[in-house]
Amino acid sequence: PRAPDGAGGGDAEGAEDLAPFAVEVGRGTTFSGGFAVGAQREAEGGTVAMVATLSADGAQGKLVRLARSRGDMDPPVVAGAGGAILAAMLEPNAGGRAIKIARIEGEHVTWGAELAEGRDESLALDIAASGERAVIVWDDVTRDGKRSRIMLASADVGTLRSVTSARPVSQPSTDAEMPRVIGRPGGYWLAYVARAEEPARKAAEKPTDGNEDTAAAGETITHQWLEVVPLDETGALTSTPRAITPKDGHVLAYDLTLAGDDGLLLAFRDDDTPSGSIGGRISAVLARLGGASEPRALVGGDREQDAPPEAALGV
Repeated sequence: PRAPDGAGGGDAEGAEDLAPFAVEVGRGTTFSGGFAVGAQREAEGGTVAMVATLSADGAQGKLVRLARSRGDMDPPVVAGAGGAILAAMLEPNAGGRAIKIARIEGEHVTWGAELAEGRDESLALDIAASGERAVIVWDDVTRDGKRSRIMLASADVGTLRSVTSARPVSQPSTDAEMPRVIGRPGGYWLAYVARAEEPARKAAEKPTDGNEDTAAAGETITHQWLEVVPLDETGALTSTPRAITPKDGHVLAYDLTLAGDDGLLLAFRDDDTPSGSIGGRISAVLARLGGASEPRALVGGDREQDAPPEAALGV
């Protein structure tokens, strides 16, 4: 900011453009021009979705406006596509929500395919590019509302025209949510959280003191695990999704990045303690086209205190 006398400190207006007061930042990505991140901030009497870019040397940054949004929506997700950036964002409509896809080159924004999403509560969404295709993944409930599934559609990177329509890619018997997709040479990796069906609630046992008001149902902690599957450049599955963490685990959150030899490295939090309590552990697992390693604890769990995190990874 400018000093009180107006000297030094740079341009206050430029600083405000790059770091507004009320801003929410999403996940970032890299592209040939540097770095990019999806964001949204209060502006124009509401909320505006945008993409912030930073040059590779960190010297130049700018904001590219996408569209009006809503404060209860997440920032756009972004992916690099050569010198361009692809962005996907959610927009409410009469039928539920629409997924809007944009291509950003410099300050120019080109809008492409628009995909329909249902009325489920999840805002999970991701996008990635590989070769001449881009794939978009999200979760949505089945028509009967009994389970969630992972949906996938693809578009042409250059024109953003739809190439394949939305289709489910998780197994029909699996309750799946929180998808992530990342490009790899020759295709993609898709990951998501799979969940066991909630057991039928048993009749509550009557308390021994006869006071029914003291009987309270305990918190149900369902089993959740991670599944991954490789995709080709068209977004088609090249194998059956496989679990890479124990199916009796309790995966709450995860992140992923590419590893060497076309592998996929995932870090995840596993916690079976009640909400609001302290506990759990952070672990990592390495997936390759030929199989996956055993999950290794990084924080908490059975990791030796003197062992560095990279030793626990087994890579």
